[in-house]
Amino acid sequence: MVGKVKSWLAGFNFEWDQLIPDSMTSQPEAHRRARLQIQFGIIGAILGCFYALFYFLIDHVVGSMIVLACSFIILTVPKLLEKFKRLELTGNLFAITLVAGFTGLCLIEGGMAGHALAWLATIPLFVLLLTEGKVAFTWVVVSVLVGVALGVAHLNGYQFPTLYPQKYAAIVQFAGYIGLIPFVGMLGYIFERTRHQTQDRLVNTLNELTVANARQSKLIDEKDEFLEIAAHDLNNPLSVISCYADMLSIQPSLDQENVRKKSKEILNSANRMLQIIKNLLSIRELEDQAFHYKPMECPLGPILEQVVRDFSIAAASKNIKVLVNQPSIDFSLFADPGATHQILENLISNAIKYSSFSTKIRISASRSRSGKILIDIADEGPGLSKEDQMDLFKKFSKLSPAPTGGESSNGLGLWIVNMMAAAMDGDVTCVSVLGEGSTFTLELPEWARIERGVFRNISSVVQPEPPTSDDLVLVR
Repeated sequence: MVGKVKSWLAGFNFEWDQLIPDSMTSQPEAHRRARLQIQFGIIGAILGCFYALFYFLIDHVVGSMIVLACSFIILTVPKLLEKFKRLELTGNLFAITLVAGFTGLCLIEGGMAGHALAWLATIPLFVLLLTEGKVAFTWVVVSVLVGVALGVAHLNGYQFPTLYPQKYAAIVQFAGYIGLIPFVGMLGYIFERTRHQTQDRLVNTLNELTVANARQSKLIDEKDEFLEIAAHDLNNPLSVISCYADMLSIQPSLDQENVRKKSKEILNSANRMLQIIKNLLSIRELEDQAFHYKPMECPLGPILEQVVRDFSIAAASKNIKVLVNQPSIDFSLFADPGATHQILENLISNAIKYSSFSTKIRISASRSRSGKILIDIADEGPGLSKEDQMDLFKKFSKLSPAPTGGESSNGLGLWIVNMMAAAMDGDVTCVSVLGEGSTFTLELPEWARIERGVFRNISSVVQPEPPTSDDLVLVR
């Protein structure tokens, strides 16, 4: 039962917060005072309506009209605050309404002898909570002056009228003083609750700011590290390009074979630079959440063959045989072709980069039991330790294996691959045994299943048979 009450109150408070102007939500003190004025206005108006009804029932018509008028005025505070967005305006409206209302009740309920004077005495507390600065001080002075004026009149023997039947005098006094106690308590509760909410809001904001600053600091450090790595990695291929271009320009008598070799080195260096720049652009898009892929029917075979063809020279330079299980890759993916190409490009280039000379890389595809397409890229490299596998897809990860042909590595490729695959509802995993090579598996949705909008009965799917020699395409 207690839990339900708390839940109801939380919902009620949430509705009240919707009345606070958006311009005040970013200012803790303005937000706190706005919430206090709105809650006090609504609850005070409800309480005032009960008193107005009570006065009406005992034939205290003038008192009922005064209380009802004051209740209506303070009930308009949330609407006025929403329209004018000025806490000073609504604070003054509260103050003048309370001073006028309680002064009027004092004048028709016996002056110093009535209970309305006690309510008038609480106005300084109200205005200090609902307004601020000079405004609050002004209304405190006004309240004191009203009290002094009533006191002076009383001392001079002036008898204030009582405009309700005398037979109800005791019950009016009783209701007036008893009602004041919960009303002041309610105001204190609202203030304290609002203060706690504001403090919690401030603490949460500070925590969010701390986290944001830490993240920003980390990003700055990572960008500095990447720029340092990029500058270092770009220096070598630029030097090679500059050197061989210079040689070609000053040695016009070079034979065709030497020109071909030097052009090849220039091309390789330019490709290395291009990969570094691609990584830089990909990181920017992924971190800024600007990577928007366009899923469509994406045939796996042509993309895979193009990537393998692009790296045929790099593979041949290390006498590495790239074997593609041709029948197994006859799938269509539901993916972005450009992103898929970049992922396969990274995985295959890594396989070549870390494989020993005169080894094999095997590429095949199959359908998983969940209905997605699995693309396996297996190498015969040095493999990965358990420690390396834990850091495999982290940004700037430094792994134990080193490129076998002097290639560069900045620890970004696999992080980019993992992020792009995840963005396309896919995944990248690795199975590796130290000293026996690694198998990277890219998992992406299949187009046929998306197109039909249904999933096949996976138990009836037959996995492809192990490839025969005729099924393998050799790329060297």
